[in-house]
Amino acid sequence: MISYQARVRLNDKYLSFLWFIVYLMVVLMVNPLVDGNYFYLKHKPVFPNLTDWLYIPGTLIVTFILFGLGEKLYLTVQDRLKIPSKE
Repeated sequence: MISYQARVRLNDKYLSFLWFIVYLMVVLMVNPLVDGNYFYLKHKPVFPNLTDWLYIPGTLIVTFILFGLGEKLYLTVQDRLKIPSKE
C-alpha cells in the first residue's frame, strides 16, 4: 500500500467480483476440456455431495463476503496510514 501508493475506493469489491464471475465462467468451460479441477468443481473438498447448482452460488456468496471483508480491512488500514483514496 505504501510502496506503490495503492488505494482502494469504497465499493471497489464490485469490480473485483465481476472479474471473479468472468473467471468462474471461463473455468466452467475449460474444466471439462482439460479434465481440470479448477475451483474444485470436479472434486469438492467441502460438501463433496453438493450439486453444482448449489455449490457455485455458495461459492459466489462466500467470495463476495470475503471481498467485502478484504475491502473493509484495506480501507481501515488505508485510513490509519492516511493514504488518500482515489476519489
